[in-house]
Formats: sequence, structure tokens, C-alpha cells
Amino acid sequence: MAEPWCGRAWVFGSDIDTDQIIQTGFLQMFLPDEELGKHAMTIVDPAFAEQVRPGDFMIVGDNFGCGSSREEAVVALKACGISGVLGSSFARIFYRNAIHQGLRAWEVPGIHEEIQAGDRLCVWPSEGRVSVEDGSYEGAFTPLPAFLEDIISVGGLIPYHQQRLQAKRSG
Repeated sequence: MAEPWCGRAWVFGSDIDTDQIIQTGFLQMFLPDEELGKHAMTIVDPAFAEQVRPGDFMIVGDNFGCGSSREEAVVALKACGISGVLGSSFARIFYRNAIHQGLRAWEVPGIHEEIQAGDRLCVWPSEGRVSVEDGSYEGAFTPLPAFLEDIISVGGLIPYHQQRLQAKRSG
């Protein structure tokens, strides 16, 4: 059994759109990823970007990441330290952007109704298991397929293809 990833839970509701994840005004400034991370979720929770720590998890309701197809929403979450998003459901384009940018997103129906903000979570990605450390919740999800894990583990789709091209040139 692999070691779990553990971190604090940040809990949000349903229908959080990409404009709420990162405001359009920050995109017009062409900020580097780290700067985008400093502004993630500030419309929904002004303290989030200042208080989130690397390894923390987002717990979300239904249809997370709806709205526009901007990849910067995923980039901002990843840049502020979020290690994964567990939600009841994701907007299709957000889910694909998460994979393309190297951020894990797992569907766990009803999780946002069970987890409290600040709970310490442990996630076993390859086993499809999540729990609160105090034992108050245990949930399951379908692990990501190996090829998606490969893409995410190297940081996203572009690094994945760069790695494959390099291997092809070397081999």
C-alpha cells in the first residue's frame, strides 16, 4: 500500500465557475503562474490564497470549474499549492484542463457535504480512497487511469509530450 497524501481541506460549494477561481482582470495582466496563485479563489474566500499551503486539498460540490475554458483557473489552483481537487462533479472542460496542467481531480459524489473546512484529509490516489484523519469520513473514487497519471505526474500534457519526444530522439 502506497503512502497517502495528507493535507488540509478547503471546502467550497457547487457551481464555482472559472471567473470565481481566477478573476478575468488578473489574466489581462499576463501574470506568471506564481502570481496567479496569489489571487486564486479570492472572490469566494478572500483569505484562501494567503492561507492555503502546499499539499492542501479542495473539496467542491457539483459542476466545479463551469464557465469559460480558461486553463489559468487550473494554473492558479496548482500555483497556490493545491495538490488535488475532490468534488461531486466537474465541468468537463475544467476536468480536461486539470489533466492538461497536471492537477489531479477526483469525483467523489457527496464529499462536499461530509468534509468540514480544516479537516485533515488523507488521499490514496492509486487505491481510490480518501478519509479524514480522525475517522469521521471515508470515501471512494475511481483512480485515474495510468496514462492520465503519467501525464499529471510530469506536470501536464506539454511536459509529457516533451519527455516523449526527447526519449524518441535519444532512443
